[in-house]
Amino acid sequence: MDCMISTLTPTLALDIRVMATSPQVGLWLYSESNKIDILVLSIPLAVFGDYATKPLKWLKYLGYAIYGAEGCLSTSKAGPEIDNLDAAIEARPYYFNSQSKSDLSRFMILAKPVNHFRRTSLC
Repeated sequence: MDCMISTLTPTLALDIRVMATSPQVGLWLYSESNKIDILVLSIPLAVFGDYATKPLKWLKYLGYAIYGAEGCLSTSKAGPEIDNLDAAIEARPYYFNSQSKSDLSRFMILAKPVNHFRRTSLC
């Protein structure tokens, strides 16, 4: 008799709970010329230190790498640039603002949901 049972390790369960309940840091791309903004990244604040020692600098770099043009990091759409990229990060949206035109339509793809659970046969 074959059977498939979903298993969830305690560590994975903790990671999922942290991801679901932790305040998030979001990175939005904003194009002044296209008047469009798109959420491209959301990371729980509780685990942000695992990704970068200077999180605001890292977010600005990611914005540049994803958008493909120079820009600045701000706390609002078309807002003033964050002067101190060494400051502590907060659970809030951050915007990568760029004056350059970029085809943001490539980010408008509907992604297929991913199942992060592993199935294991116990029978």
